[in-house]
Amino acid sequence: MKDQYQALVVRKGENRTFTYGIEACELENLPKGELTIRVAYSSINYKDLMSCQGNPAVTRRFPHTPGTDAAGEVIQSTSTQFKVGDKVLVYTYPMGMNHNGGFSQYIRIPANWAMKVTPNFNLEKAMAFGTAGFSAALSIDQLQKYVGDLKGKQAIVSGATGGLGSIAVAILNKLGCDVTALNGKKETHDFLLEIGARDILDRQQFEEDAPQNLLSQKWDIGVDIAGGSILSRMLKSMNDNGTIAATGMVSNTSFDANVLPFILRGVKLLGVNAESADQPTRQQIWRKMMGEWMPENFERLYHVITLDQLSDTLDAIFANQHQSGRYVIDMR
Repeated sequence: MKDQYQALVVRKGENRTFTYGIEACELENLPKGELTIRVAYSSINYKDLMSCQGNPAVTRRFPHTPGTDAAGEVIQSTSTQFKVGDKVLVYTYPMGMNHNGGFSQYIRIPANWAMKVTPNFNLEKAMAFGTAGFSAALSIDQLQKYVGDLKGKQAIVSGATGGLGSIAVAILNKLGCDVTALNGKKETHDFLLEIGARDILDRQQFEEDAPQNLLSQKWDIGVDIAGGSILSRMLKSMNDNGTIAATGMVSNTSFDANVLPFILRGVKLLGVNAESADQPTRQQIWRKMMGEWMPENFERLYHVITLDQLSDTLDAIFANQHQSGRYVIDMR
């Protein structure tokens, strides 16, 4: 095992400025934990972007290595549940927040953060899903429990060009839904149509003030990652017994609501927290994601970059000059 490894490190400067770049790190300085893992792939999630910018709600201690997701091989273990050579996934846990994360060739974590997978498990595709994809799939699984068969249902997805939203669009399309994608970027319409959207609505027009307590009914189900006025508008526009899975707050943590969609139309609002999912649920969702829910054109949903390309890719994301979909980081 090497004494040093490469990782993206975020450093705090004067006046709360933050910089990031690839650095050589000492293996002996990894945090304490029962498992040491050689990372094969990681991926970029919303929390990682917040961490890179020094958002104190996500990360308070610097220097720091973000990365909520990691997939790789156990190289050291003091846990009876894992042995050297096991393939594992790490996602949805506090790794990458105040515990050094997956933007690194090696990580060390508590054993209960890891999920063992089979030797032939495709780690690249697993990280293409990552926390965002798992959250999308968990949301859809919850919708199925309340609605039943989703085939033919009218669905709406907010944040449709992002990681979670794009995977939600693709899975819902695979399950036979007519998917409406909410989107604020005209240049991404072709991408949304390729991954399964049947209709595309302009986000700004959708967000326009609608003081009515109820609006014309359009959708049976929804996946919302925005919160704020978008969630408010979705609630007013659901069909009778419509159901929304809320799993994000990229627009706003608060939203205005009234009781009429709930008491006159039987609308349901489900909160989805991927981190609280137990292991049997995680295993079940991953079987679906890697099996019958795998989108037909899954490769269109993500882009593979190297660790050396990570800093430039983050710069492009912050400048809003990035490609739609997910980013997988090949750490090998």
